[in-house]
Amino acid sequence: MSEEHRPKLLSAHGTFVGFDPDGNCLVVCTDHRDIRCVRLHVEKGKAAFSVEVGGKMRYIVPSIDGFLLVDDLSLVVQRLDVIAQEGGYVYLGLNGFFFAAHPDGSLDFQPWMQIHEKFWLLHDDSVVTRILSNHWQSESLDRFVHRRDIALRPNFEIGLSDLIVTIDDLVFYAYSESDREIYLIYQKYKVERLILFKPLIYFCAYGDQRSFDLLACSLRSFEKYGRFDGDYAIVTDKSSDYIEKTLSFIDRERITVIMLPVVDVIDMVSARYKITDCAVFQHYQPIIYSDFDIVCNAPIANLCERALTSGRPLLRSEGTIDLVHYGSVLIQGDEHLRRTKDLGFNSGVIAFKNIDAVRAPFRMIVACMYSHIRSGLPRYDTTAYDQSAANYVFNKMIDFDIHEMDNYVFPWPPAENEHISGRGLIHFCGGVGAGHKVDRIISYYEYLERQPR
Repeated sequence: MSEEHRPKLLSAHGTFVGFDPDGNCLVVCTDHRDIRCVRLHVEKGKAAFSVEVGGKMRYIVPSIDGFLLVDDLSLVVQRLDVIAQEGGYVYLGLNGFFFAAHPDGSLDFQPWMQIHEKFWLLHDDSVVTRILSNHWQSESLDRFVHRRDIALRPNFEIGLSDLIVTIDDLVFYAYSESDREIYLIYQKYKVERLILFKPLIYFCAYGDQRSFDLLACSLRSFEKYGRFDGDYAIVTDKSSDYIEKTLSFIDRERITVIMLPVVDVIDMVSARYKITDCAVFQHYQPIIYSDFDIVCNAPIANLCERALTSGRPLLRSEGTIDLVHYGSVLIQGDEHLRRTKDLGFNSGVIAFKNIDAVRAPFRMIVACMYSHIRSGLPRYDTTAYDQSAANYVFNKMIDFDIHEMDNYVFPWPPAENEHISGRGLIHFCGGVGAGHKVDRIISYYEYLERQPR
């Protein structure tokens, strides 16, 4: 069994067994992500603790002086006994004593087998770990529960803000069809649904260094002014090393680089819709697509929450639907399209609940574009571009919201007397590509940097 599949030990006090290599002693940890948390190896009824020290996995064995670290477990003649296992719980013993965790934080061996000697085996892929590691929307509480408001409690309970569930509730009565929601029974009979809130923003980045300078500028604004703490995906034809160097100011674990080769502009502008079969996107909701000619100047938590709860994709209205770049040629040419919005939308920002909500229309947009080109439409014709096809396909295939995004996305330059400072996403729209916008965008970001905070 690989190390990440071995469980951690959760005590009845809501703490984890850990090891401090500096003090050469066992300690309690309050967070399951603490690198000091030990893992439990079980083989043929015998057990041992392990912990990573200096990049190497080492084993912990009891001694009269406390605990010792060893490198080779095969040289340990006597290991801990697995005395009893019930469900996911375990009792560990040695020579008639039982390993115990006490309310004061001490860890030792005792001559009885009671609640302090009982431990829950917390696996990395368990429903308990999923709940502790993420943000959720609670149907019972009718609000979002941030990860910081989820806490382990005594007697193997979990507090999701004001909602209390037991680990047994999750073991016996939790049900999930995907990574994105959990159904469970708690407090005897009450039904709860937890909806995953794990936002992802993705970009499509191609071209020369100027494009990637703008990508870095855009992500800096999401980080600093948007206060975005979710993950990013970058769809590109550049190497992972190149992207990670460009975005070195963001923790690498928060960035996924997705390789998608392109040949021309048509391939580039359709790339944002070609992600439906990428497994990465299955684990997130909500998801926001953003052009990199966007600068964020205010927190976007409300936008992320609305993208999850709206039930419809959110797009920003821009002009009347009878214009060519909003799909008028395609719309007017389809005699079976019976309804359209009055306004067309800009495809520079698209927010949606999860990938399932847009899989069909995204695939159809790509198919619509390439089928039209194969039928004789020049690849350089603006009718062939993604925004025309997107307006046409969305209007014919699905219900979408074309007004909600107006609260969060604002064009540059602003309309007369319109104040866009501290509002959300500032879109430097106009034309394909960003080369002609670099100076304006960088200048605006530098303007934000000079403002008092």
